[in-house]
Amino acid sequence: MEKHLAAWHALNKIDGVQSFSYPESARLDVYQLFAAQPGRILDVGCSSGAVGASLKTNFPGAWVWGCELDVHAAQIAESRLDRINVNDPREWSAEDLSLLKSVDTILFLDVLEHMSNPWGLLQFFCNHISPETQLIISLPNVAYALVLKELANGFWNYASSGIFDVTHLRFFTLYEMQRMFYQTGFRIEEQVSLLSATANNVGDYPLFLEMGNIRITVQDEAQLQSLMTMQFGFRVRKASDSMLNSDEMNSRYGQHL
Repeated sequence: MEKHLAAWHALNKIDGVQSFSYPESARLDVYQLFAAQPGRILDVGCSSGAVGASLKTNFPGAWVWGCELDVHAAQIAESRLDRINVNDPREWSAEDLSLLKSVDTILFLDVLEHMSNPWGLLQFFCNHISPETQLIISLPNVAYALVLKELANGFWNYASSGIFDVTHLRFFTLYEMQRMFYQTGFRIEEQVSLLSATANNVGDYPLFLEMGNIRITVQDEAQLQSLMTMQFGFRVRKASDSMLNSDEMNSRYGQHL
């Protein structure tokens, strides 16, 4: 029998930090979320700087600042980006925080789910950025239909990447993503499905989604989109209470459904 090492073997034995690198990706898919052409960009969790390098190529004159806690990846990013920080943003200097106010775009691409307190980090940034700054965020959807199928069969198969990434600390459905943004001081301006599957033979609602031994009753198109989406993308911007409608205020302060 061929032997396969489980994904957890790639974790550092002391602190659980991953000891493997993700494949480089320019993440051109998130460009659709830009409300305005980015000029001064902060990429939080920039890894080796592939996204920032692509931005500098596609938006000539763009200035890109990377934040990466992995020292090896940060060393590579340093040669590609204009500035790099290797410490937690909540430990940044007064100079860094002053510079943060000049940033027009902040990227959180598949990074919040790796943090023990993503809510606290978002709230920290909300307190230190300009109201005009756009945040571009991507998050995996734990309510993706194939995840539900795995759970129904008793499986949660940790992997080196994807929704079952062994380094994920937090898990979100679309509803929980939306509440996180509102509760930390932001407002959703745009929401898209970045990675999604296709449901065949969609008819009138309610309809039934059948996968192996599970059958899900789908009430409307929004629920179907959630079930078929592996990763959601967002553009959010800081917003005071006075800027929110009643539904948004409920997302910020209301009780959980």
